[in-house]
Amino acid sequence: MTRLLRRVRPAAWPPQFVQAPETRASLRRSHRWSYVPYRSRAYYARPLARRHRIHHRHARRAHAVLWAHTERGGTQPERLAGARAQDRTFGSSELTARVLFPARVIVCLTLLLATAGLRPAAAQPRVRLIATGGTIANQATRRLTGPELIAQTAGLTPLARVEAETFARGPSLALTLADWIQLARRVTEVLASADMAGVVVTGGTDTLEELAWFLDLTIRSDRPVVVTGAIRRPGTVESDGPQNILRAVQVAVSPAASNRGTLVVFNGSVFEARDVEKVSTASPDAFGSRGSGPVGRADEDGVVFSRDIRSRHGVRSEFDLARIPALPRVDVLLTYQDAPGDLITAAIRNGARGVVVASAGAGAIAEGEARAVEYALVKGVPVVLASRVEGGSVSTDEVTVIKGLIAAGDLSPIKARVLLMLALAQGLRGPDLERVFREY
Repeated sequence: MTRLLRRVRPAAWPPQFVQAPETRASLRRSHRWSYVPYRSRAYYARPLARRHRIHHRHARRAHAVLWAHTERGGTQPERLAGARAQDRTFGSSELTARVLFPARVIVCLTLLLATAGLRPAAAQPRVRLIATGGTIANQATRRLTGPELIAQTAGLTPLARVEAETFARGPSLALTLADWIQLARRVTEVLASADMAGVVVTGGTDTLEELAWFLDLTIRSDRPVVVTGAIRRPGTVESDGPQNILRAVQVAVSPAASNRGTLVVFNGSVFEARDVEKVSTASPDAFGSRGSGPVGRADEDGVVFSRDIRSRHGVRSEFDLARIPALPRVDVLLTYQDAPGDLITAAIRNGARGVVVASAGAGAIAEGEARAVEYALVKGVPVVLASRVEGGSVSTDEVTVIKGLIAAGDLSPIKARVLLMLALAQGLRGPDLERVFREY
C-alpha cells in the first residue's frame, strides 16, 4: 500500500486542482497527507480521509475504514464517481453495528412520530357539550343525542376535544324550573374540572333567552358557558345547527370569553345573556339584543369582542344554588287597553309569590291593574314593573305613583321574572329586591 501511494504521489505538494481520476482516487483513500489549514484550491483537492472511529474493544486496528470526503476535489462527475468507487473494509463487529444502527433509528423515529401525533390532541382544550333538546336535535324521525350532535358538526377537531352528554331531548318548554336548577348544578360540576375550558349548552330557541339568563345568574365561574340552538331542523340542507355549534365551541375556547358569564352564540353573533332576545321565528339570524346589540362576533377568522358586559353576573353573582332547593312561582301579566286587575289577584290566590307586569310604554298600567297591584303589595307580594316595548325601560321615577313597586329598568318582563324568582328563593325582601334590580 505504501509503495502504491508513493508511486502515485505528485512531485510537488500541494497537488494541482486538475489531476487524473485514478490519482485523485488514491489521494482520497490515503490518510498520510498533512492537513491543509486554509480553504484554497489545495485544501479542496487534499485527500480528506480518516479512520473510522470504532471503539478499541469492538474492532481491531486492521479493521480501520477510510471515509472519503466525496464533495471535495475535482469536478462534480469525478466526485460522484469517486464516491461510488470507494471500497471499505468492515470487521464483523462493525458490520453488525452498521446493520443494527439504522434499524434502531427507524424504530425510534417511528415511536417519536406516533407519540408526536398524540401530543396536539392532548394539548387541546376540553369542552363539554350538554344537549337539552330543542329544534337543534329534532330530526324528522327522532331526536338526536349530544354525541350525535357532535358527530354531525364538522370542523370541531382543530378547535378542541369536545365531549358530549344528553340532559334532555324534548322541546324547550318541556323543561321545568327544577330541571333548570339541576342543569345549572351539572354545568357547575363540569366546570370544576381543572382542564375544562368551557361548556356549550344546546337547547330550544323558544325559551333560550330565559335559560341563558338563569345560567348567567347561577353559575359562578370565570369560564365561559355558551348557549346555542337552531331554527331549522337537522338533516336538511339549510340546517343551521352544526354551524351554531361550531361557533359556540369556538367562543368557549377563546381566552377573551373568560369572565363574561353565560353567552349566547347564534349565526356568528355573540350576545350577553342579560339582553339577548329572540326576534325572529324563521330567520337563522333569530336573536338580537335589547337596545345594545351583540357584544362580539365569531367567524372563521376568530372571536372578537367589541365591548365589556356591564351587569353583575358569573363569579360576582350572589345567587347560590346550594341555598336554593326550588324556585317560587312568579307570574308575568300583560298590560293592555282596559286590562282588569283580577288576573293579578287570581295569580296571588293561586300561589304566586311575585308578579311581573309587562306594562305599556315606560311603565303605564291600566286603572284596574293599579288597584290589583295595591292589593298585592298589601299581601306582601312584590310586584315588578317592566316594559313590554322592545328596548323599553322603566325607571324608578315611573313607579313612584304606587309605593312599593319595583322598577325592572331595561330588563325584559321574562328576564325580570327569572331575577325575581332567584331573589325570592335566596330570601331577599324589601330594599334588597330593589338593589338586585339595580345591580343585575
